[in-house]
Amino acid sequence: MMTIRSFKISQKPIQLMIRHYAGTPTYRRPGLAYQDPAAERELLVNILNANVTRRDAKQYLARFDFPRKEAGKQKNAKKIQVTSQQHESRPVHSLEQINASKAGAERSLQNMKVKDRFYTHLALVCFRSINKIDDARLEGFAVTLSHLIKLGMQIIIVVDTNTSVDRSSDNSKTLRSSFTKQAERLCRAIEIHCPEGAQSLPSALEWTHNESATHTSFTPCSITLAFPDELSGPLERGSVLILPSIASTSSGQLRPASCTDVLTGLCQSESIPKVDRIIVVDPVGGIPGRDGQCVQSLINLSQQFEDIDQQLAKSEATDKGCQRQHRENLDTISKCLAVLPASSSGLIISPETAANSSVRDNLNDMQKSVLIHNLLTNKPLISSSLPSGRVSRSAKGPFTGLSATLVKRGIPLKIMPAECGWQSPASGTTSMRLEDDARIDFSRLVHLIEDSFGRKLDVADYLSRVKGRMAGIIVVGEYEGCAIFTWEMPPNTQDSSRLIPYLDKFAVLQSSQGSNGVADSLFQAMVETCFPNGILWRSRTSNPVNKWYFERSSGSWQIPGSEWTMFWTGDGALSEDRWNEYVGVCTNIRPSWADGRNPD
Repeated sequence: MMTIRSFKISQKPIQLMIRHYAGTPTYRRPGLAYQDPAAERELLVNILNANVTRRDAKQYLARFDFPRKEAGKQKNAKKIQVTSQQHESRPVHSLEQINASKAGAERSLQNMKVKDRFYTHLALVCFRSINKIDDARLEGFAVTLSHLIKLGMQIIIVVDTNTSVDRSSDNSKTLRSSFTKQAERLCRAIEIHCPEGAQSLPSALEWTHNESATHTSFTPCSITLAFPDELSGPLERGSVLILPSIASTSSGQLRPASCTDVLTGLCQSESIPKVDRIIVVDPVGGIPGRDGQCVQSLINLSQQFEDIDQQLAKSEATDKGCQRQHRENLDTISKCLAVLPASSSGLIISPETAANSSVRDNLNDMQKSVLIHNLLTNKPLISSSLPSGRVSRSAKGPFTGLSATLVKRGIPLKIMPAECGWQSPASGTTSMRLEDDARIDFSRLVHLIEDSFGRKLDVADYLSRVKGRMAGIIVVGEYEGCAIFTWEMPPNTQDSSRLIPYLDKFAVLQSSQGSNGVADSLFQAMVETCFPNGILWRSRTSNPVNKWYFERSSGSWQIPGSEWTMFWTGDGALSEDRWNEYVGVCTNIRPSWADGRNPD
């Protein structure tokens, strides 16, 4: 099984992240929000409560390391050097004069740091059915937005003013009136908590002209910014911009636009900063799972989009409104991420969850802010490979994270020999060979295994062991992770019907461990696609990754007199005969490492 190299955990990246927040310039406009000490403490609690790992903190700091900062330092250093030379050439009359000059130079440097350090990371927020959200919930959402801004994120909100996208109807007055009313509500809530407040831009968008269309018909192509310069200044100051899902035509008429068109248009705009997050706030919440009882915490679009879309389409027959909205939300995120860098992600979240910002129901019940957790880690609050039955629930209702779905373009999975439902061979043996299969880059596979475990593989011995037993393999991306499966014959039998599906190797590159969801994607594909009826594996009892296995397995047992802990999914271990066969397989498999050390 996969191991993690031990290292001394350092809090330095976490401390740097908090310092980074503390050093964020706070812009202030007279009459607007002030720095409430309670709000400051709440944000620090959110940061610490997000369970940010050392790796998460490093990645956050690297992602939000502003490119202008170093350039600004060089410019400032030159100016200070010139100032120092000027002071050297002048006669010095007193110590106070020297101190005053140094203080002036330091103030100049500090002021320029604030000016140069403007944010270049943007979140586009689509707010659906905002008229159904009460003012208290809206203010809670504004608190969360203020925290995101302090952590280095700029915000543009697109208010979905349409109940339909009938572009042939002319209801511009109704659309504008609806937007104005809701934008004013948002502005009032945001200005209480954000120093630079919010700014409504009702005429910010326009439809591009379709040259092939006739003059009497309206055939829109895409959405663009009508006045790009209107956005840059407020964004740099930290204002939240509020746009409608309305755009003007070349003739000046207002036409409704879907939020999908608006968001994809903004994603492709070169006039705004890089888009890091697409956030859809919708009362329907996150995308439902297969069982319909819980919400999917993470969706890998490259692997899951078609299956989920088909599942929602089938459900739409019985629940048209809700399921149709789920499909639209997923389609919106998918189209946006298709034109954004792979590091960007989307979040579909309910207003209640979005408004939550470390709300303390009682002394022992501190709920986490999903949006802040996502910004700091780019991970779902709940692991996608965690069985739904293991998800914590409070006595007062479902866990907060169940109302949100993180969506990523994802890493493609290559599943061989087939996508789903692997069956044991009737003959008892298989013909698949890792070293000869044209679909497998064997040298990269060996490198992946050795890098993950931190030790050399005895390749010849390993191939000899799995010969005739290979069930299949899953490869993640460019060999960032893999899972190798075999069919194992229990001791004292040659009955092929007794073959046991076994997870022989679970490997993730050390550079991808704890990030990118590689391990979660592998495990999820294993239990949902390849072996939905259950699978067996073992791990050295001292392996630090066992906690991760405990949380995802159906059961575990430390085999007496051995260094192994046995894990399984499904209910195959419930019968006594099968239990003995499971133990026999885990006890008898020989390791294939070249260093002769204890196996993993």
